[in-house]
Amino acid sequence: MEISEKVLAMLTRLGFTKYEVLTYWTLLVYGPSTAKEISEKSGIPYNRVYD
Repeated sequence: MEISEKVLAMLTRLGFTKYEVLTYWTLLVYGPSTAKEISEKSGIPYNRVYD
C-alpha cells in the first residue's frame, strides 16, 4: 500500500496525525479490517491503530 506524500501532507495540514492518515487510507483501500490487519497492511504499530 502506497500513499502519496502530497495526500499525506494535505491530510496532515487538516489536523490528522500520520498514523490517522495511514489508518484511514488502509481502510479506504482494503475495506473493513481488524486492528491487526490494519497494522500489518499499513506498517503502523499495533498499539497505535487505536489512537
